[in-house]
Amino acid sequence: MARNGGIAVDWSLARLLAPAMLARTLSVNRDIFLRTVLLAFCFAWFVQQGGRFGDVTLAANQTLLQLFLFTGLALDGTAIAAEALVGQAVGDRDPVRGLGRYRAAVRRTFIVAGVGALACVAFYAVFGTAIVALLTPDGAIREAAARYMPWVILSPLAVVVGFQLDGIFIGATRAREMRDSMFLAGPLFLAASVMLAGSYGNHGLWAAFMLYFLLRAASLGAWLPGIRKEFAQV
Repeated sequence: MARNGGIAVDWSLARLLAPAMLARTLSVNRDIFLRTVLLAFCFAWFVQQGGRFGDVTLAANQTLLQLFLFTGLALDGTAIAAEALVGQAVGDRDPVRGLGRYRAAVRRTFIVAGVGALACVAFYAVFGTAIVALLTPDGAIREAAARYMPWVILSPLAVVVGFQLDGIFIGATRAREMRDSMFLAGPLFLAASVMLAGSYGNHGLWAAFMLYFLLRAASLGAWLPGIRKEFAQV
């Protein structure tokens, strides 16, 4: 890096403090913040709605959420890789080379993420019940968790695409689309959770939760071609 001029080649204090650059940075951080707040609200809503079915079901959902959150941690590595690789591609001064790097980054990270998601499915199918037994000694909670374990087993397949698209959009600094995907999927999740939980109980709540992640992935997928178009505009 020093051999090529170091960071001074691309950065200067005047550029860093330029009003347009500051406005862009604040805009990106604002949208990511709003997206994160909405994401946290949807998780909190899921927990709150699970409490409608009693303490045992609430505790079972909380136990299963630990496995669900582990899925996020397991798949986060490929999402972070997508952030870095897509960011490098978007920042490439050669648009043709940048587009090639972008396509390769999306393809390769999705392949690794898909393999990781399938590995999580297999892991939960084999060891999920044993992990729940380690997390709680209560027999009633274990029994309730076992009834809803199939949702956790399938959850990596429901979330993997959305997680990867998050990484791609962050790498391309397209935070507005991430925010808007939450504005679309969040209210639909709230409505679906009320309707499905009212008809199918806690199974309906989990179904609405999975639908929420699929809706986020679908909306981001619809905006994905916009990133590729940027290379043609350079």
